[in-house]
This record gives sequence, C-alpha cells and structure tokens, in this order.
Amino acid sequence: MAEIIIALIGAVTTIFTIVWQSRKTNQKLDEHKTASARNDAKQSILQMMVEDKVDYHLNHKLPENHTRIHEEYDVYHENGGNGLMTKKMLEYDEWYKQIEKQIIK
Repeated sequence: MAEIIIALIGAVTTIFTIVWQSRKTNQKLDEHKTASARNDAKQSILQMMVEDKVDYHLNHKLPENHTRIHEEYDVYHENGGNGLMTKKMLEYDEWYKQIEKQIIK
C-alpha cells in the first residue's frame, strides 16, 4: 500500500511540474507573440510613413498609406505600444494635414 501511495505522490508531482512548466511556456509564447505583433506594426508604420514622404517629395505622388498607417497603429497600441509611435503618428498626421491644405488650394 505504501508503494502505491509513493508512486501516486511521484506521479502527481510530475504532472504538476509538467502543467506548471507548460503554463510558463505558454505565457512566454504569448508575451513573445505580443511583442512580435507590436514590433511588426511599428516597422510597418515607419516604412509606410517613409514611402509616403519619399513618393510625395520625389515623385509628387499624394500620400497613399494614411489609412493603413492608422490601422497598423491600432495593432501597435493593442499590443502594448508606447508613446514613441504616438509621437511619430502626431508628426505624420500634421504633415498629412499640411499636404491636404496644399491640395485644396
């Protein structure tokens, strides 16, 4: 009987350890996924901003990425983005408004 109890204690301990490690691994994967999504959105935003500005200044093409930039910013913000991109977004939006004013004239 004692052998069965010792075996059960060992089995329960092993199961508990595996479950605990699995949860920690899943938590780390979730954190990595969130950080990756945030970083991907940040890079997309910066790239589209540069594309818009280069196209406007070199090719005299109107900015085309405004809506997509804001969509990516939402993804960035939902995944814990900080104020760095908020500042960039404000600068971009101000630049975009200036371009709109020039077009309307």
